[in-house]
Amino acid sequence: MTTPSTPGSRIWQALTGTVEPTAVRDLLAYAYGPGPRGGAVNTRAAADALGVSVRTVQRWVLPPVPAPPSRTAPVGELLAFAYGPGPRGGAVNTRAAADALGVSVRTVQRWLHTAQPSTPSAAHLRAIRGAVRALARHRPATPSPEHLRQIRSAARAKAADRHTRVGGTLRARGWQGPRDDAKYKRHRYVEWDLGPEELQAMLDEWIAAVDDTAAWEAFQDAFGVAYGTDGWSFGDSDVHLE
Repeated sequence: MTTPSTPGSRIWQALTGTVEPTAVRDLLAYAYGPGPRGGAVNTRAAADALGVSVRTVQRWVLPPVPAPPSRTAPVGELLAFAYGPGPRGGAVNTRAAADALGVSVRTVQRWLHTAQPSTPSAAHLRAIRGAVRALARHRPATPSPEHLRQIRSAARAKAADRHTRVGGTLRARGWQGPRDDAKYKRHRYVEWDLGPEELQAMLDEWIAAVDDTAAWEAFQDAFGVAYGTDGWSFGDSDVHLE
């Protein structure tokens, strides 16, 4: 398995054998699980844990949408943004637009006719523009840096849960050795049983998700203590916790 490029992802892979998620949606899904009705993320659990509204979490997991058209854009652009494309490849879902606006599908088709388009009434035009504004307000949002740290921390705590409860065995193969004694660094295989308290000490700083470089140093230092040295460097080793 290829050694991950960042300290934080090295620890995640050691624990799970997988690549650490980077997308907010994936981190939320890992940390808080799927929704009770089949959604990718349990938005209520995430909102309660993070102290935000469910709507805020929903905006964090929305897929990207294009910027809305201007208020003076052609009716076809407004309708396409507000009601989406048709199920058979048309630029506008005329059925959805007709149902929302209380008109016939044929009326919407006339608004879109390229040769001789008709013009929506002022009331219908206001309704279409209102639908565009409403959809634009529901565009995706990005968590604040602190909320993102909390989300990543929750995902990491879940990834580490079994090991910090029952302990595990660390196995590492590669160039490694005592940190401050170069003559003892070499290609070697290390296998060491670690109790839950020892693993908690190794993982606490990583779970906090503040500084991954410092967390990797703390991970190695804590292993060195458990292994009986003042410090340890895993170098380019593949590290696994089982």
